[in-house]
Amino acid sequence: MNKRVVPIREAIKFGWENAKKNIIFFLKVFGILVLIGIAPQAINYLWQDQPIFLVVILSIVLGVVRLITDLGLLKISLDFADSKTPTFATLFLYTNWRTLLNFLAAGFLYNIIVAIGLILLVVPGIYFAIRFQYFGYLIADKNLGPIQAFKESTQLTVGVKWGLFKFGFLLGLINILGFLALIVGLILTIPTSMVANGYMFRKLQRDTA
Repeated sequence: MNKRVVPIREAIKFGWENAKKNIIFFLKVFGILVLIGIAPQAINYLWQDQPIFLVVILSIVLGVVRLITDLGLLKISLDFADSKTPTFATLFLYTNWRTLLNFLAAGFLYNIIVAIGLILLVVPGIYFAIRFQYFGYLIADKNLGPIQAFKESTQLTVGVKWGLFKFGFLLGLINILGFLALIVGLILTIPTSMVANGYMFRKLQRDTA
């Protein structure tokens, strides 16, 4: 295995440049995500007199759509990292039930593990959050099951957890600054973080090959 490197500045620069060049694309993507996000509240308000089973069915459908778009966002970030041009359709690329169930199960396990770690002593929660953070990318990229995705994420983060902590902390600060800039700054800082994360994932993959 080559020496592990966390190219923080390189990843953020890559994310920033791609965010600026593709701002219209990201505005369209996030516009759709906002509509999906407010849909449950709209349904509850408009359909409050409808049979409960209809509301439940629609809520399930929206939940599935959310899973699809969450994976699609990861794929978009990977496409940028691979110097490809993602399209709007990439957001809805993942419709295979097995892939969606793997992503759902892995996300559930990840949240449980991190929550338990945070409850126990905070630091273990942060450790596991960093160790397993790439499970979603691995499912989107290689269609892995939850356990295998956790194993490969563990391999990717060996020896670089402190660097990844600093990377995540810096991205968090950047997004806070975006929020403070009348929230408008988030239009650029969120895509920057998203693409930078995809770039970092690919970099770590190459280093462990």
